[in-house]
Amino acid sequence: MTHVGGPHRRHMIVGASLAVFGLAACATQPDTFAEKRMTRTPIETVKAFMAAMEVKDYDTAVKYVSADCEYTNIPMSTVRGPKGIRAVLEPFFAPTIENKFIILREATAGPIVFLERLDRHLVPSGWVELPVTGVYEVHDGLITVYRDYFDLATIQSKWPR
Repeated sequence: MTHVGGPHRRHMIVGASLAVFGLAACATQPDTFAEKRMTRTPIETVKAFMAAMEVKDYDTAVKYVSADCEYTNIPMSTVRGPKGIRAVLEPFFAPTIENKFIILREATAGPIVFLERLDRHLVPSGWVELPVTGVYEVHDGLITVYRDYFDLATIQSKWPR
């Protein structure tokens, strides 16, 4: 007499169960950028933005900012929205060969994110380091306020002209 139950049947049932549960889990995962942004914490949103900026992926980076995002490079001027941010940052990073944004300290308070960073930029003459404090406000998964505080003289003295 053949035994139908045996260990092979148990493995098939477990495997089928995992497949069903795996599909169910995948079906509930956000699959679009908009859905994913709604599930990110403010710090995750900011870090994703910074990761895209680090590799100069402007198309991805601006997806993390709201249409009316206020961006200020203190002590410089303020711009608004993805186009304004890109218009400031893309030319600034143009001479860089590589960027590294090293987060030294981070803090959050609700929608507010603080990042103390050491921004390292490899330019043809070598590495340029700039201490920066970034302050961000995130609502509905998008950065609505973004301010970078740094010493302008530090960067101007070392930046290629």
